[in-house]
Amino acid sequence: MGLLESVNRVLQDSRDRSKIVHTQLSMLQQRVYGLCPGYEDLNDHQSLRNDPAIQTAVNRFSPLASQSTLCRLENRADREALFAVHEVMVQQFIASFRKAPRKLILDFDATDDRDQGMQERRCPPRCQG
Repeated sequence: MGLLESVNRVLQDSRDRSKIVHTQLSMLQQRVYGLCPGYEDLNDHQSLRNDPAIQTAVNRFSPLASQSTLCRLENRADREALFAVHEVMVQQFIASFRKAPRKLILDFDATDDRDQGMQERRCPPRCQG
């Protein structure tokens, strides 16, 4: 699909080219290929960077980026970068259809719902005994 290559093209990489060991694309691949099997924490990459399967997926046969290098990549993301990534995702979605669908349903989830689930003190303070 070329999704990560498309994302890589829209993200700015202002690092000094003479000091780059890990390309932005390889770090994006490493991060996504770590997320797919459930390694959501960056600290998992201290061992995953030496994993032959992920190295092969990233097309490298030497240690991948460290946790701190991946952290710097993620911290570079600003609102403009996130908007550019969203544009890539929308364009990829549109391109996946031979012809436009008659109907499109957007289902948004409120991720800021503090009362989701059965957490302790889910009721506002005024209603607690």
